[in-house]
This record gives sequence, C-alpha cells and structure tokens, in this order.
Amino acid sequence: MSKYDLSIVITTYNRKEFLLEAIKSIENQNFKNYEIIVIDDHSNDGTRELFKYQDEIKYLYCDNHNGPSVNRKKGLEIAQGEFIIFMDDDDFYTDNDFFENGIKILRNNQDIAFLSANANLYISEAKEIQKGTQLEFKGKIESIKYLELFQSKIVKPYSTFTTIFRKKLILNNGISEIKMFNDSSIYINVLYYSDYVFFMRDIIGCYRIHNSNISRRIEYSFIKDNIEEKINIYYKLKVTNTKFNNLTWFFEQLKVTCDYYVYGSFPSLSDVKELYKWLKNIDSDFDILELRKLFIRYCFTIIKEKFIYMLGDK
Repeated sequence: MSKYDLSIVITTYNRKEFLLEAIKSIENQNFKNYEIIVIDDHSNDGTRELFKYQDEIKYLYCDNHNGPSVNRKKGLEIAQGEFIIFMDDDDFYTDNDFFENGIKILRNNQDIAFLSANANLYISEAKEIQKGTQLEFKGKIESIKYLELFQSKIVKPYSTFTTIFRKKLILNNGISEIKMFNDSSIYINVLYYSDYVFFMRDIIGCYRIHNSNISRRIEYSFIKDNIEEKINIYYKLKVTNTKFNNLTWFFEQLKVTCDYYVYGSFPSLSDVKELYKWLKNIDSDFDILELRKLFIRYCFTIIKEKFIYMLGDK
C-alpha cells in the first residue's frame, strides 16, 4: 500500500523564485495527502539553501547536470504515492481542488491511466494570463483513439503538470526505462500501454512563458532521441494496432518533431546534417529514403519560413 495518495516530482535548475511559487501553489491545494519531491539539477543560485533546514519536502541535489529526463526518473524512483505528477519548476496551479477532484475520478475509474486538465498561459515578462489551447476531448476516451490523433490533429496537454498519472502503469510496463523521459514520450508510451484516459474541461493552472524557455537551443541529441522513441512506438504499434495506419502516424509524429526543432530554436546546418546521417543508418522496415527526404524537405521549408519571418520582423 502506498504511503501517499500522490507524489509531485519537480525538476529544477536555477529558478528558485519560480520553484517557490510552484511549491506554494501545491501547498494551497485542499487535498493534503501528497509528497513533494524536488530534484535539483546542480543549481548555483541559492536553491539548495532553501531546503537546508526543512524536512517536509524531499530534496535531492544532483552533483552533476543530468537534465530533466534523468531527474524525472530519479523522482519516480523515490516516489511513494499511488499517483504521480511530473511538474516543471516554472509552472503553477490556480485551481485548489485539482488534486482532490482528479484523484476521486481516478479512484472511481480503475481502468484509466491518467487524468488531464487544461491550463492557461502566463506571460512572465508582462505578468499577463492568456487563454491556453483547450483539450478537444472531454471525459473518458479510448487511449488508442487519442494516440492516433496525438499532436497531429489533437493537441497534447501543456507539459505534464496538468496530468495525474497512475504510477503503477508507468512502472509495470517499463516506461521509466525509456531514454527520452519527457512529456511527449511519457504520454505516447502511457497511451500505448493503457485502455482509457480521462480529460477534464477545468483550467487548473498556468504554463509559464518566459525568456529562458522560449530562446533555448534544442540540441541535436534531444531531437534524435525523440525521433528514436517514436520509432520504437511505431514498431510496437505495427504488432498490435489495426485501428489506424501506423506508418502515417509515424510520419505525422516526425513532422511534429521537425516543427518543434526548427521553431523551438534555429538549428545549425551541421546539426541538420548529423540528423540526416543518423536517419540514413537507422534500422527500419519502411522506406528510409522517403523518410530522409521528408525530414530534409520539411526542415528546410520551415527554416526558410522562419528566416523570412525574422527578416520581416527587423
């Protein structure tokens, strides 16, 4: 039996003010049987000192930079809750009933793998709240139906702080062992291994937009690992799925990744070439030549559009 109903794992790095706001929003929840786990990725801004003389929050300081994917896994390893939330340090809750309402639905529906809700956007520099993109589904739906449309026709939830996962499903199916343990990969794998998920219309928090999360450079290795994980799911779907075209699904996911890569940062030509070389060598039973052509055509089309947009913005 779990010690807590809910574990909230927060990964952080040099954002102590945002982190404090995130923790405060958790403490404001009316539901209280939870634990907060903070995994600090070697911060040097005084974050460590915040937790020196307290024991209410489980705090783990990393001796090296691991990145959020590794640190989410560290949090999962020590989590003692029946359910789990993976939260970034810059997001925060505004609905104080989210935990209570979400866990009640999960307990009353033992066949759902996660419950997810909506969020607004918080523009940090302007201190302004804007309405976020709303989830199209409501209530209980088949996981395979959402997986088919995931990110291509139906948006995914904002990050993972809006979602309460059933922890045993993640552990029992080896999802915690995947290399790329980020939001998209977590969702895709949980959807693959589950029967149903649940969506609430409620707006439960704010996804923060600020300079350090919109101007970062996305590494080639991150995108490579992201594509690799989607290839792994493709092979699993090929064996088990007959409800939609698996190859079409993968190409749609590749387009999403290209979008994220190019619009999230301006990739160097050398990085694009590295991805191209890697695509040439992956073991696959679909037409690799067409896959490479799609990737290069799509990447450079978006790069061109972005370059024209930047010129027009000057």
